[in-house]
Amino acid sequence: MPKLQKAADPYQALSRLVKVKDGILEVMGNEHRLGRTKVISVGKAAYPMARWALDYVKPESCLAVIPSGVDVSLDRARVIHGSHPNPDELSLRAGEEVMKEVASGDYDTLLFMISGGASAMIEVPLIELSELREVNRVLVTSGLSITEINSVRKHLSKIKGGKLAKLSKGKIVNLVVSDVPGNDLSTIGSGPTVPDDSTFLDALKVAERVGIQGRALEVLRRGVNGELEETPKKLDTVSYLVLDNMTVLKEIAPLFQNPLILTSELQGEVSEVSKVIASIFKSCLSYGMPLSRPFSLILGGEPEVTVRGEGGIGGRNSELSLHLLKLLKRYSFALLAYATDGIDGNSEFAGAILSSSLVIDHIDEYINNHDTYTPLAKAGVVIKTGYTHTNVNNVYVLTTA
Repeated sequence: MPKLQKAADPYQALSRLVKVKDGILEVMGNEHRLGRTKVISVGKAAYPMARWALDYVKPESCLAVIPSGVDVSLDRARVIHGSHPNPDELSLRAGEEVMKEVASGDYDTLLFMISGGASAMIEVPLIELSELREVNRVLVTSGLSITEINSVRKHLSKIKGGKLAKLSKGKIVNLVVSDVPGNDLSTIGSGPTVPDDSTFLDALKVAERVGIQGRALEVLRRGVNGELEETPKKLDTVSYLVLDNMTVLKEIAPLFQNPLILTSELQGEVSEVSKVIASIFKSCLSYGMPLSRPFSLILGGEPEVTVRGEGGIGGRNSELSLHLLKLLKRYSFALLAYATDGIDGNSEFAGAILSSSLVIDHIDEYINNHDTYTPLAKAGVVIKTGYTHTNVNNVYVLTTA
């Protein structure tokens, strides 16, 4: 696990890819003269990203928005908290503070550093907080893709979907740690400083499909009717992806026997993607194609879980673990299912490490009740890392045992 966590470390990624010398920021062959620089760092990786900026950029001011419950401090920076996965009063205060910070002062460059979790951690909504929380609950438990979820979030917000960028007094340079399969920059953190391709109509269709009601639906319909300003489709900002899931997969692949990286963009219902993973594993065992024994299948991404009923203690990694345990019960295997942010679903766990020797009675009952961490915790195969200060999706390694 230490090598995996090191591979997902934003501070080290920034140190490798970004250079600062004589007031010039150089990243991926592009140079930007910084001048008077303001730094805002938001998301699950906000702390190490802000720490890097303080060490190398030496900004005139720095604001870091980190998850609530994480107790850290930074010299020469203001640290505030926002809540995740559900926005609360802290998130609203953080959103207002970020808006004020962007709109105030005299600066040449806004270095905006964003990572996963920012959608919930900073918010200035167009609806009441209580309704926003209910909308968010429905969105994240309906099996929607992150792109669909964020299309709604953007159009119920005053800062998401590029709206925050319109307040900037200087050039915006975005440095991004991606938690989104495919690395759509407008989806990471709901893209407060990048252009947005989605529309009020897109958001309305998603909202109606999952049964969202009330003021939220009214706002989206007003937007479709042209009564509210659409999210900006063009902005004079530049963005650089400094760390993503594929980077991590490439770093860890040599740790395993005969590795094959299948994808870093795993999406879809866990119940379905687990069937695909199991079928590839069985084909390799039976036919030696595309790999012969021993081998390791490596995947990354963010499959979805549609929660029916109240649910128990679970997350996408524990659900995938139980599905694979069921689908591969006649085969010998070992599985790592790990959330790089240290948090899977509504649990205190990051995932699990298990093998085909694990026997779980009533496995279908645990799956159907979305109580998938209960048996894994009882078996002692869960991973508990605590908060990791990063978020580059989930990592899955399925190996021959």
